[in-house]
Amino acid sequence: MIINYTKVFGCTQPDYRIISKAMRITVFFLTLLMLQVSAESRAQINITKKNAPLREIVKVLSEQSGVDFIYADRDLKQTRPVTVKLHNASLEKALAVCFDGQPLDYTIRDRTVLVRPKVATNITRKRSPALPESPEQTVQSRMTGKVTDENGLPLEGATILVKNFSAATKTDAAGNFSLDLPANASTLVFTRLGYETQEVELKGRSSLEISMRAAMNDLEEAVVIGYGTQKRSDLTGAISRVDARDFESQSATNLSEFLSGTVAGIASSQATGAGGGGSLEVRGANSITAGTSPLIVLDGVIYNGELQDINPFDIATIDVLQDASSAAVYGARAASGVIIVTTKRGNSEVPTVTLSSMWGLASVSNDYKPFDAAGYLRFRQDLMQQMAPRDGEGYYSNPGQLPENVSLEQWRNYSNNADADNTVEWLKRLRLNNLEIEGFQQGRIIDWYDKRMQQGLRHNNDIALSGKASRLNYYLSTGYTDNEGIIYGDRLKTWRTRLNLEGDVAEFLKIGVNTQFATSDNSSVSAGGIDRLSPYGKFMEDDGMLVRFPQEDPSFSNAFLEPYYKDQYRKNNRLFATFYAELKLPFGIKYRASFQNRLVTEKDYNFWPSTTMLGGVTRRNGYGTRSDEHSYEWMVDNILTWSQRFDKHALDFTFLVNAEKLQIQQSFQENENFGPNENLSWHGLQYGANPSISNNDRVRTGDALMARMNYNYDERYLFTLSWRRDGFSAFGQNNPRGFFPSAAFAWRLSQERFFDVAWINDLKMRVSWGVNGNRDVPAYAALSNLARNAYFDGSAVVVGLTNSSMANPNLKWEGTEAYNIGFDLTAFNSRLTATMDAYKGTTYDLLLDRRLPRIIGYESVTTNLGELSNRGINATVQGQIIKKENLNWRSSFVFSLNRNRIDRLWGDMMEEEVNGELVQREVPDYANGYFPGEALDRIWDYRIQGIWQVEEAEAAAQYGLRPGEYRVEDVNADGAYRQFDDKQFIGWHQPRYTLGWRNDFSFWKHFDANIFIRADLGHMGSRGDFNHSSSNIYDRANTLDIPYWTPENRSNTHPRLNVNYRLFEGGINMYESRSFLRLQDAAIGYRLPKEVLDKVSMNNLRFFLSARNLLTLTKWTGWDPESQNSPMPRIFTLGFNASF
Repeated sequence: MIINYTKVFGCTQPDYRIISKAMRITVFFLTLLMLQVSAESRAQINITKKNAPLREIVKVLSEQSGVDFIYADRDLKQTRPVTVKLHNASLEKALAVCFDGQPLDYTIRDRTVLVRPKVATNITRKRSPALPESPEQTVQSRMTGKVTDENGLPLEGATILVKNFSAATKTDAAGNFSLDLPANASTLVFTRLGYETQEVELKGRSSLEISMRAAMNDLEEAVVIGYGTQKRSDLTGAISRVDARDFESQSATNLSEFLSGTVAGIASSQATGAGGGGSLEVRGANSITAGTSPLIVLDGVIYNGELQDINPFDIATIDVLQDASSAAVYGARAASGVIIVTTKRGNSEVPTVTLSSMWGLASVSNDYKPFDAAGYLRFRQDLMQQMAPRDGEGYYSNPGQLPENVSLEQWRNYSNNADADNTVEWLKRLRLNNLEIEGFQQGRIIDWYDKRMQQGLRHNNDIALSGKASRLNYYLSTGYTDNEGIIYGDRLKTWRTRLNLEGDVAEFLKIGVNTQFATSDNSSVSAGGIDRLSPYGKFMEDDGMLVRFPQEDPSFSNAFLEPYYKDQYRKNNRLFATFYAELKLPFGIKYRASFQNRLVTEKDYNFWPSTTMLGGVTRRNGYGTRSDEHSYEWMVDNILTWSQRFDKHALDFTFLVNAEKLQIQQSFQENENFGPNENLSWHGLQYGANPSISNNDRVRTGDALMARMNYNYDERYLFTLSWRRDGFSAFGQNNPRGFFPSAAFAWRLSQERFFDVAWINDLKMRVSWGVNGNRDVPAYAALSNLARNAYFDGSAVVVGLTNSSMANPNLKWEGTEAYNIGFDLTAFNSRLTATMDAYKGTTYDLLLDRRLPRIIGYESVTTNLGELSNRGINATVQGQIIKKENLNWRSSFVFSLNRNRIDRLWGDMMEEEVNGELVQREVPDYANGYFPGEALDRIWDYRIQGIWQVEEAEAAAQYGLRPGEYRVEDVNADGAYRQFDDKQFIGWHQPRYTLGWRNDFSFWKHFDANIFIRADLGHMGSRGDFNHSSSNIYDRANTLDIPYWTPENRSNTHPRLNVNYRLFEGGINMYESRSFLRLQDAAIGYRLPKEVLDKVSMNNLRFFLSARNLLTLTKWTGWDPESQNSPMPRIFTLGFNASF
């Protein structure tokens, strides 16, 4: 290994104290170290070069001897060319020959060669371990200690160096070290590949415990790419990494929660239920009807299972392949990006038990209630005044709160036959029914919102055993999650177990298995909507049975009928296992064979008794269903790799042969009208009177060939070429396969001789191109599908068949051709890293379902039409703001923007006049809201300018409207609102800009904290709840507590209670900004000191408190701007992480 300390430590002038720092860098892996030790005494150098740069000579010496070289790039640029010819020479002889006559000196210490300029005085070159400028001192004391990672797990191979002295050592498998300290020693320097360097003052201590943090952006870090790994410095594509250790305080149920706003280029929305999770979309939507979720790769193989089955506790890293070149090796699966998940492995020779326990409480982050009792009466009073205005002043007023000029007798005389009870008369005028009137009189008030919303308890417990021996690596974990949502009845329970096992059967053969099993229970039933239920209704009868219609109105049923009475059994078991073998062949060739199989059983059994609406009103005497699904999928990967370096040239080839098959058997049965009773529920569907059964079995197959070449010239010029061919059974006979090429180039400017910018450690420019596909279509989309058609022939029911869709033998993949240009920067002694990418992708041959005239015998056909494009910018900046012994502050900022456009759609053209000229344009799809030339998420609607006020009654009347109704822009000023004349493009549904800002702190040695702030900006959402309906049930129900216009309480945003929507052709919606700034995550933790842990034989014990969705700043007045129409949970979690 060669370490350029100009790049690593940011030096431009020789500083031997910094050179001393450089000597702390350790070798890559334990196995490599063992090989080096065994070969140290017999390393033979064979080299023939003519007028070669010394830098090139050093690389050859390092590769052949396995020794590390540490040097300043500036020093090597000042050397003269070397001509050398050596055969079976020792390292010492090779160094003497190659450095003869050079302005440099060198020192061999252990397995490291330190290269530096010659000092002015005449010092004889030394081969001893001592540093010339560091005088040897008498040993005065002995230091012992332990080095761990952030989770308290021991770090093996960390280097501990006494600053300004030659004394040094490394940690053992348990992370322990022992070191003799010279007199006057004051500081120890801790280094390890992949971790931040730390300097610790001794301050008279004789023992230390050091926790090392992962490096922010290590150029030597191995990043997972398609079917392999690559050093970060050698990447040619746009790849982002997420380290799961950053989220150890987060009570995550689904890995998608790690990616919510944290990665540039990923659009993610949080789910609101007990199951957690959320949507994921990489670089915008690149399809209209096919799926746009990214492909998931788990431990190197394609994973088609549920994200929920992957336990976040088991995740080590997540790598996101965003550009076409990086993802193209997955061909027909990669158009929407690729997310590669790598799970944990054993990393210590000492068996380690890791525990994690989290207990939390979820509550609604923002209340959005219906009217309470007082507000309900006020609402009904204002509604009746607007819907059925009366001449008599105070007609709808409370008899106890009449206007001053209206007497009670006058008020009663407004009705021809007023009720003897004034209160009852008033409530009847408000159209409350008898049950509501009874509730008012008895003071019976139901807080439906309080019944529906709850504080959900959450707990998650995980345990793992991991370790490694000389020929075995193992990781075994199991975890149980039980989460309640914030809506009554919402609950998820799941067990997840994982086994990762790998062993070296021989020097040339490695075998392993990665297995996960998950079982989940979603049998709970959530409460329904309560917005329309009267606070004066009745919840339960005296006998404990729920009232079916709380306000005696069949239009409004009790929202708790199903949570109380429905019998639901919804459980699934899912197994995903990968068996693999790696074989080392001659000439540096490696062969890997893997067999993945996924087995899923899902049971969804439901019974609605006659006490529910479906079982007692819609159906008779109960209704039950049973759905059983069994899926089995297998996939085989055969991968051949070859890597070799020839002087300055490094080549890496990867070849893949893949085959797969998925089989699904699904059966569904239902029945109703059970007798003699309903007691057997879904266990006895055969006892109903109207049985029905259906089956839906599917089979699909696929195959693939792939080849990729990586070429590296002198660590400066990096090339990647790949080609993939995919076959998939769902496409037409004329297009059974698709072809997906890619190319990428990267230029490491910082490695050029002319590049001499002291503060830049590494600078790389990247450009890539590639074609990816999308095959997310039904298994039989290319075939003519049949549907069941039952009819009565006069004497019996006959089952016939009818065509539902037409065959398309030319159906093929959607293809996405994408370009990417970007750069990666590491600067200021690696304390700052920045990555920026600009991209443009075009999806052609969109998969669309086109409606057909039924007269031809078919309803639709799946075909390839249209074109869709995305372009945007992603940027990530990370920085080490403060780095001191008692305070460490790291910060990262991500920014994304994506612009989407439908370039072509159905191909139907129309002529229209624009500026006096006839032009042709494509006809929009108004029914689905698709407009060629505009974004997929474009909002086309009337532009609301405000609310008509009383003073504008005459102007409103010209449109047939009244004060309190929407005042809309009349584009052509024709006095009418017609959609094709007056609707406009007024905004976008998806964010125009997304930002994320994360800050991590460690302070006072044992404390840590983190804060993540997220912003989605520039988009809008419709507020259908503003549109107060004028239907015939509106005056018989409650509604959301939203402001509304009245002559006495005016508004310029909220309309009156009965808006005349029929005058707005095509309908109208009110929109609000969905932009928000959210404090999404915050946590604080405390790690117990070593002296306390030693007493209980523990490696690590950390307690933490975290919060999610703590604060949101937005103009959105509904539930939440991210979830829109469902409540967003605020979650507080208390937990601990421990290891033994």
